[in-house]
Amino acid sequence: MYKNYIFDFYGTLADIHTDEQRSDVWEKMALFYGYYSARYEPGELKEAYERLVRRAEQEAGDICCNDGNVIRKEEILRIEQEPAYICCNGAHSIQKEEIQQTEQKCAGMCCNGAHSIQKKEIQQAEQECAGMCRNRVASIGSAAERCMGGSYEGNPEICLDKVFRQLFTDRGIQPQDCLVLHAGQFFRALTTDYIRLYEGVPQMLRRLRRKGRTVCLLTNAQRIFTEYELQLLGIAEYFDKVFISSDYGMKKPDIRFFQTLLESCQLKAGESLMIGNDGICDIAGAKRAGMDAYYVHSNLSPKYAADVDADFVQMDMDIGVLCRTLVI
Repeated sequence: MYKNYIFDFYGTLADIHTDEQRSDVWEKMALFYGYYSARYEPGELKEAYERLVRRAEQEAGDICCNDGNVIRKEEILRIEQEPAYICCNGAHSIQKEEIQQTEQKCAGMCCNGAHSIQKKEIQQAEQECAGMCRNRVASIGSAAERCMGGSYEGNPEICLDKVFRQLFTDRGIQPQDCLVLHAGQFFRALTTDYIRLYEGVPQMLRRLRRKGRTVCLLTNAQRIFTEYELQLLGIAEYFDKVFISSDYGMKKPDIRFFQTLLESCQLKAGESLMIGNDGICDIAGAKRAGMDAYYVHSNLSPKYAADVDADFVQMDMDIGVLCRTLVI
């Protein structure tokens, strides 16, 4: 049916559960860092790690709206906390009090003389305490909550390698790359309760390869974790190429991440299918890049799955059903 198949990883091919909050994780991580003279108390190390992650996220970059304007991440967070206006076509701001007045008058509202917002839509926007999306302009509040949203051109990604390295350098230790890698892997092993493939995944990937299809992975993840989990699960060999967001400084649904894959592998969007469990990051992003999309709902899918705009929608995780639908 398609020449190229692009898969998400976590929640689409693999089920995983991690917990970074357990106290024993930080006790053992403090021991590990202490082995190399980077001494921390467990609680101190946890606070330092979380502080460095927050700083990396803040410094990851600006968020660019479809109209070319730039919105800093802190501005998005402010709007999320104090939902005050709706942006229509990136040009006109409607204050919340204006919406309330309009509701009282029981009338529609026209923005820029072009787009009419009906009363029921305004009520829905108010109830959700978020911005309203018109003509692919971002719903800022919900977008920040959902992977920075499908309406943004920029979705910056951090690299946790730098965080694990900084934890050493803050204690005067200059670690070699292999030590940084081992610190990250030890952390992942401690925080992972389980990771396992959904039933039927290896067989599906093998069939696609036997049919001569191009098979790629496009995942929002950290290479320091994911590269080795693919090896652990025994499926790394089935992918022509693996694209991990931490390598590129951006993540789904950023259209540039999808375009990077297409250009790097010399694939045509119209011959490619994105398969994922997230209606925003996987599906909306792929559609904007010109690809068809297959949404499969799993135990790791976000809760906002009701209005997924996909070419195929499967509401139960069953690889057999997916294979039969796509005649794999």
